[in-house]
Amino acid sequence: MGNRATPTWLVPGLAKTGFCQHRGPIFAANSLVAKPKEKADLGKKTGALAVDMESFSFGSACSRLGIPWAIVRVVFDSVDDPLHPNMLHWCDELGRDKPVALAWDLMTSPNWWWRIPGWAKRDQVAGKALAKAVDCLIHSLGTSRAN
Repeated sequence: MGNRATPTWLVPGLAKTGFCQHRGPIFAANSLVAKPKEKADLGKKTGALAVDMESFSFGSACSRLGIPWAIVRVVFDSVDDPLHPNMLHWCDELGRDKPVALAWDLMTSPNWWWRIPGWAKRDQVAGKALAKAVDCLIHSLGTSRAN
């Protein structure tokens, strides 16, 4: 099913940028959690703040080695947002987009079309937020090394 881990480090100064930090457990799912009910049930069952498929291995390795760790992420979908069941097939194993697969899935799933404008807007907002957070992280690391 998955595992649960809690980051051990907060990014200094991130709150000054207008972002909030959440420190708490994440749940690493072994597969896409696409349905709102599944997301809500996992949150209740595990106490996790977010479901994640990518960060658990990193956090586990850091914890085993005694290295403080944090994950800088923006969340694209809320607990109430369903995800297209084929979403994982829209990029390859290296994370490169597969536009033909995306186009085919959306063409054959017209009930998902109305979601596209919202996805595009959230993608832009998420990208800008992530850039600010990473910039803050880089600056905080430079400041902490200088001290």
